[in-house]
Amino acid sequence: MEAGVPGVLQFERLGHELGGMDGGYGHVTEAMRTRLTDELQRRLRKLGKGRKR
Repeated sequence: MEAGVPGVLQFERLGHELGGMDGGYGHVTEAMRTRLTDELQRRLRKLGKGRKR
C-alpha cells in the first residue's frame, strides 16, 4: 500500500465494503484519517512547489 494507507481506509474512501475477516474486525480510526489527510496535504504541497507560474 502506497503511503502506508491501511486497506480498510482505502475501501472506506472508495465507498466499498471490506469482506472476510478484515470486514468484520477492521475499522477506520480517527488517527488513520488524520495520517491520510496529512500525507495528502504533504503531497499536494510538494506538487505545488514544482509548478511554474
